[in-house]
Amino acid sequence: MHVAVVTTSYPLSRESTSGIFIKRLVDNLPESIIRTVITPCPDYRPATPDTANTRIRCFRYAPLAWQRISHQPGGIPVAFRRNRWLLLLLPFMLLSMLAACVRTGRHADVIHANWSLNGLVAGIAGALTGTPVITTLRGSDVDGLEDSLPRRLVLACCVALSKRVVTVSKAICLEASTRFPKHAAKFSAIPNGVGNEFLDISTGKAPNDDTLHITAIGNLSSNKRMDTVISAAQKMTGGNAPCVHIIGNGPELPALEIAAAEAASHGVKVDLAGTLPPAKIPGVLAETDIFVLASRSEGRPNVILEAMAAGLPVVAADIPGVRELVTDMETGLLFESGNIGQLASRLVQLRDNPQLRDRLGLAAREFIISNGFTWQQCATAYAGVYTSVRRHAGAAG
Repeated sequence: MHVAVVTTSYPLSRESTSGIFIKRLVDNLPESIIRTVITPCPDYRPATPDTANTRIRCFRYAPLAWQRISHQPGGIPVAFRRNRWLLLLLPFMLLSMLAACVRTGRHADVIHANWSLNGLVAGIAGALTGTPVITTLRGSDVDGLEDSLPRRLVLACCVALSKRVVTVSKAICLEASTRFPKHAAKFSAIPNGVGNEFLDISTGKAPNDDTLHITAIGNLSSNKRMDTVISAAQKMTGGNAPCVHIIGNGPELPALEIAAAEAASHGVKVDLAGTLPPAKIPGVLAETDIFVLASRSEGRPNVILEAMAAGLPVVAADIPGVRELVTDMETGLLFESGNIGQLASRLVQLRDNPQLRDRLGLAAREFIISNGFTWQQCATAYAGVYTSVRRHAGAAG
């Protein structure tokens, strides 16, 4: 079987974290599936070679230095907020994507698009080539739809043109199928997975390190609320001042640098480490005491899965995409999104109770293992969808 994977985020160098979860899915598909990844060219020359089963096909849509719509921290929405002029390039990118999908789609058995905008383009290509299309939706596809007519139209057309629509969480599946009851039968949920490198982590710091290490990982966009983590660390009373490690890059970096300087004046060290290569993340988690996710909204955050697999106690915002993973006082702790005082209280609770940290961390890892949240199982489920769609298309023809 030949599957064309359409995405605007994909790691095109060893250091890149752009769409790393899509690469992990592609890498874990069965050997019998030939995959062609269709993605926009970045503003540098890609250094990701083809492999025996995977071909990378980058399409140009502007002069090299201008190709900054995708592969940036926070994705396409953040890129447009940072530079409105990039909107002028969007039609060229979409037309180039359509041409690439048509070229590859003629010879593919299935087109698999990621995110609704790509699903719309892939759906048009599928209609032109007769190739069935499945689309994967994530949190950004359904969040805030009521405030944006264009996004609602894109999602509606994407759903109508797709043979199957996969969501990364049950919450997104329910919301999307409720919004489009006519197409409810198309929807199903396949959760993302984690790699064995996280399950193999043995957490534990050096015996002489009495500092509480708090880690947050994500794009530095306003939605991630990294400033909330820094502010909560400042409000922690009693005990030694913690050290906050923030991994990622994005438009909020200047504001976070100011917040970090303010925190330092109160004795709280903040390490703004920037973007790290994926291979270094397990090492960071191995030296972490508490993992925090403070986002305003999420689909099904992979960083939570990875932290739980690493056996870490997780403190996370009480939002739909998280509730499927973190049960308060069982597999982690929840706090009201944006509530700095409540987050600080949760952090103090874990700081002062190492036994609770250990219990929650062990329960979190067991939750990941018992539910089979691995990339291999995720890829196997997608392979089943590919086969089902392909057979249905063949029978219909």
